Amino acid sequence: MMNALDFILGSSLLTFCGLEDIRYKKIRIIYPVVWGSVGCILHMAGGQFPFILIGCLPGLALFGISWVTGGAIGAGDGVIVTVMGIFAGLWNCLLLLFWALAAAAVIGCGMMAVGKWGRKKQLPFVPFLWAAYMGVMLWN
Repeated sequence: MMNALDFILGSSLLTFCGLEDIRYKKIRIIYPVVWGSVGCILHMAGGQFPFILIGCLPGLALFGISWVTGGAIGAGDGVIVTVMGIFAGLWNCLLLLFWALAAAAVIGCGMMAVGKWGRKKQLPFVPFLWAAYMGVMLWN
């Protein structure tokens, strides 16, 4: 169940990390650690520990894919999605991951089709997560 505090914490984390991802193509780990810790404390105080564990699964899977592919997908993206699972829950996290991947694919393929980017262009993924998060959460 999503509440206003979860939405505020999730959107602020994605805003800070998205701006950092655009500018530096890296995410400082301190943001997701602090936000994730606050989210865990709030949900554990509310007796929602299983909610935390289950919600983190998509991010942990993404982090594992990052490790297996040698960083083709940034480990920071996996960490961010893991923390977003704390705030959004499993199904909303899966939805936001789906829409973020779809948007990144459309933009990436479109830019390659018009000749602006090559196959090896690195896209900052957190801004796509931010847009998907806003859409999924506001839709709910």
